[in-house]
Amino acid sequence: MNDSVISGGDDYLKIGSAIRKLRMQAGLSQIKLAEGICDRTALIHLEKGRVKQPSIYLLNQLCRRLSITLDDFFLFAYGGEINQLWLKKNEIDALMKVRKYEKAYELAKKYTDRILHPVDAQYLGLVEANYLYDLGKYEVAKEKYLKALAITSSYIDDEVFTLTEMRIINGLIYCNWRIDGKLSTTESLYYIKVLNNSIYDYPMDKDYRIIISLMVSTIHFYFTLKNYDDCVTIINNAIELSHRYCCYDYLGNLWVMLANIYEILEEVEKSKYFYKKATTFFNLFEETIMESEIIKHQLDIYQNVDC
Repeated sequence: MNDSVISGGDDYLKIGSAIRKLRMQAGLSQIKLAEGICDRTALIHLEKGRVKQPSIYLLNQLCRRLSITLDDFFLFAYGGEINQLWLKKNEIDALMKVRKYEKAYELAKKYTDRILHPVDAQYLGLVEANYLYDLGKYEVAKEKYLKALAITSSYIDDEVFTLTEMRIINGLIYCNWRIDGKLSTTESLYYIKVLNNSIYDYPMDKDYRIIISLMVSTIHFYFTLKNYDDCVTIINNAIELSHRYCCYDYLGNLWVMLANIYEILEEVEKSKYFYKKATTFFNLFEETIMESEIIKHQLDIYQNVDC
């Protein structure tokens, strides 16, 4: 949806109904949802379908408060139903973030309906593929990633368009890396380009935590391929995004990555500067990681890897 307004048919009725259902599911009153965004009266008219051309800006603000992306909102408004898998996505993502892939998969299966919306089926495929990858079943995981991707993208040009698709591409790169033992194959290089293009064409004002984590993966790929200039560019963009949206849990590792790169480039003063920032950051949050351990942790990721 790139238009500044939504119009046509009974779209406004679907949009209003979706806003009301999501608000009630979130346990928010009309006053709480509208606070700082619009008048309660305007929200009432929107929910009752009386606003025939709600602005994308208004919908985006309401969706952010309802913890749903605009993409997911429109999927829900136009035929999707509130289902248990959708409601558990944040919890499942949190488990995957800390690499508890088995628990994430078990939770996803527990709340999977027999008949899934294609977007839900693709997300479930992502969760299952991540679990298979964690088990070391890289060939099977790759097949699962490809099957999940094909639900929405039977053909990929230079980018994909949703977060789930980007996460699948990320998984495919890691599978290929494990299977081939290197990143420099034609297929892997192509997927890395697709992921990088997709990240920068995706609106940076939403889902920033997942976007930053995908940026970190891309940094790892380019670092291994010794494309240090690209690494520095992506790291600086990720740092800016982390500051803008207060994702401070990423900053320490991003500064360490910069320090590692400057150390390799023999820019000693810059390297020391970013190691010092990282160490100060970890100490501030009462982390026990000392500078030498930080360096070792990062460099071990890339040791003995054939590019």
